[in-house]
Amino acid sequence: MPFGEIVSSTAGGQLVGDMISESVKVGRRVGARFEEDTAQRSVAFLDSYGPQLRSSMVRDIERRWRLQVDSLNGHVVNQAAWVSVDVPPNRMLWTLVSLHNQRLGA
Repeated sequence: MPFGEIVSSTAGGQLVGDMISESVKVGRRVGARFEEDTAQRSVAFLDSYGPQLRSSMVRDIERRWRLQVDSLNGHVVNQAAWVSVDVPPNRMLWTLVSLHNQRLGA
């Protein structure tokens, strides 16, 4: 499924927004500066590409390549633990995609 279809759906857009909001919160806790509306603007930016938007993870899945989830959501999860921030959507995605990687023998 193209990432744009996920972002443009109500539930998918909410989930993506939650993951970005969590990432921003973690970033702020470790000293990064973000505008107040960073998460909302990020989701709007992704949604502006429409349903044809395809993430690199989707392309990697199609090629049966290992996904770089440890460097993305895994980093958010690890930093969140360090600064005591709960990040359930990021943790869920990291866990599920890590299982995908294990099936590939990664």
